[in-house]
Amino acid sequence: MFCFSKLEAVMVVALVIHMIGAVFAGSNAASDHLALLEIKARITHDPQGALTSWNDSLPFCQWRGVTCGRRHQRVTMLNLTDMGLVGSLSPYLGNMSFLGYITLNNNQLHGSIPPEIGRLYRLQVLSLYGNSFTGEIPANMSSWPKLSSLDLGRNKLSGKIPNTVSSLLKINKLSFARNNLTGGIPPCLGNLTSLEVLGLCCSQLGGSIPNSFYRLKNLRHIELGENDFVGAFPSFLLNISMLEVLSMPENQLQGGLPSNLCLSQPHLTQIILGTNQFNGFLPSSISNCSQLEILDVDKNDFKGEIAIDFGRLKHLRFLFFGANNFGSKDLDDMKVFHSLSNCSKLELMDLGHNQLSGVIPNSLGNFSSKLLFLWMHSNYISGIIPSSIGNLLGLTRLSLGRNNLAGMIPESIVKLQNLQLLIIYSNYFSGVIPSSIGNLSLLTEVGLGGNNLEGSIPSTIGSCKKLIALGLDRNKLSGSIPKELFQLSSLSIGLDLSHNNMSGMLPQEIGNLKLLESLDFSMNRFTGELPVSLSSCISLQNLNLSSNFFYGSMSESFSSMKGLEYVDLSRNNFSGHIPAYMQQIQLTHLDLSYNNFEGEVPVEGVFVNTNAISIIGNTRLCGGAPELHLPKCTSTTSDSKRRTRKLSIRVIVAISLCSTIAGLGLFSFVLFYCCIKKKRDKPSESRLGESFEKISYGRLFKATEGFSLENLNGTDEPLGMHLQIVDPMLLNEDVDEKSLISLVKIGVQCSCESPQDRMYIGTVVHELFATTVTTRS
Repeated sequence: MFCFSKLEAVMVVALVIHMIGAVFAGSNAASDHLALLEIKARITHDPQGALTSWNDSLPFCQWRGVTCGRRHQRVTMLNLTDMGLVGSLSPYLGNMSFLGYITLNNNQLHGSIPPEIGRLYRLQVLSLYGNSFTGEIPANMSSWPKLSSLDLGRNKLSGKIPNTVSSLLKINKLSFARNNLTGGIPPCLGNLTSLEVLGLCCSQLGGSIPNSFYRLKNLRHIELGENDFVGAFPSFLLNISMLEVLSMPENQLQGGLPSNLCLSQPHLTQIILGTNQFNGFLPSSISNCSQLEILDVDKNDFKGEIAIDFGRLKHLRFLFFGANNFGSKDLDDMKVFHSLSNCSKLELMDLGHNQLSGVIPNSLGNFSSKLLFLWMHSNYISGIIPSSIGNLLGLTRLSLGRNNLAGMIPESIVKLQNLQLLIIYSNYFSGVIPSSIGNLSLLTEVGLGGNNLEGSIPSTIGSCKKLIALGLDRNKLSGSIPKELFQLSSLSIGLDLSHNNMSGMLPQEIGNLKLLESLDFSMNRFTGELPVSLSSCISLQNLNLSSNFFYGSMSESFSSMKGLEYVDLSRNNFSGHIPAYMQQIQLTHLDLSYNNFEGEVPVEGVFVNTNAISIIGNTRLCGGAPELHLPKCTSTTSDSKRRTRKLSIRVIVAISLCSTIAGLGLFSFVLFYCCIKKKRDKPSESRLGESFEKISYGRLFKATEGFSLENLNGTDEPLGMHLQIVDPMLLNEDVDEKSLISLVKIGVQCSCESPQDRMYIGTVVHELFATTVTTRS
């Protein structure tokens, strides 16, 4: 029997414990190794090769995205963010009991979140944001006492928020944003008094914002937008002094905003309340939010004067006041510009769709060069655009449409070299389009329609190589379309030149607009046939050429325009048959009225729906759907009509040729017979005086080829002078007597070759001379 001292006994126990721990740790390390391999096995696609190091050539603690503890070989962190991984999440993840941090953001993982993840009692961070997980939120959260951050945002999770979330007493970030959750916000979330960030936006939760949130004294960031929440503005938020971000857009919240907003929230940087049903006046107390960067109250029902002192909001970057009822329609509401010009960091300002009136002051030019967006469309602003607008060198979007602005488009706009969108439609601008517009080479959208602009479209527009939409409709523009415009192959959204006085023919270059979806040249004076190259515009969906002077038939090549949905060719001079290929195009509207189309109306495709077509004013159409009440066609198909027409043309030509040949032969026979008869029966002098041949001047002129001297022969024999001239108009003709004398003396060559025939014609000419001379004397 062995006896040990106390010291020796302690050392033996420690050694045994160490050996047991080593064996146990080795076993758990093997478990982690196996779990990682199972996780890899569930990944079906690894585009960046993130898991290529996950093999036995390296210890698993050195694998990419894997972090182990310092005192043991156990996995404590798994971070595979932004790897583009495709696959599902293995339930073996729950076997790595030392895991404290799981971050798999922005991949393409799908399937459900395995419930085995609830066994990770050391878990502090679980972030699966930006994947495609489905199913419900795991309910076994009570085993995560140390969890401080849970982010399951931007997935496809459904169901309700589990009440077990209230057990996460140490959590400071909770986000279920952008999922398909329902059932409202559980009031027990008010128990999470450590919560600093709450993200529940865009999840269609419904219901109201629970009053229990008043206990969230540490809340700094709250996002509740796009959930169809109802009720009034949650006034308890005014007691949360640490609040920095207040975001509740796109709900059904209503009523007015509290008049002391911002008085007890000095740290607010974002107030986002757009697209609700708030009304009343905007509280001037917002001027106290000196740290404010974003102020968004657009699409509500606020009214009256904008009483905020923007000069105190030195950090303001984004201002969204659009689609309200701010302003007075008839007073000067532009004084707000004076304080806004002090916001040196302002990047975006939207005051559109309000009732603001007055004249834009020159102080507009004092805005920061950082200003990118300036939207003031659909107001009652009058006057001119101040030339100081040229100082806003950073401007990329300018929208002043639907106001009462007048004058000319200022040349100073050409200084805005970063401008991409220029919208000033539906005003009263006059003069010409500045040719300098071509210097704005970054323009993508231009809307100048609905003004009083005149002159021609400057060819410099061809320098705007990035243009995707151009609207010059409803002006007084004239002349032809510059070919440079059709070189803009970038045009894709629309080209609208309707309701002007433009003329000329469409050039073949129109075929360059292969990406164009909408083309409207209606209500102009364009003419000519449609160029065949128009068929190259294969992306066209809307085509409106109505009320012009186009003519000709529709080319078969247009059948390649399969994307057409809306076509209006009314009030032109198009002719021929309605093309059969229009039956194959998925049209929803077709207007061919008041043209010269003829033949049978097709009966398939869009022609089945008589409410979708209009063919009135084409009087030679027949057939078609019974609802059109057109006369029946004489043949069954348009093809047979075309064949019949072609056959008729051939028959007519053949008959005409035969008739002409027969007539010439008969005339030659009669002429020959007369010559022979005169040779056999030479009449006496007295009989010649009694029986006369009636010859017209036209016949003489034709037979002698205009009395050409090349047809003379050499006889000098005198001719008879007793033939009667029956055309009384010849008595007044100015006849060249010398020419007639020469003809009488010499005779005239005709188609007959015998001397008697030639003498016959010469006799007629001599008689003409004799009659003319007698009459003149």
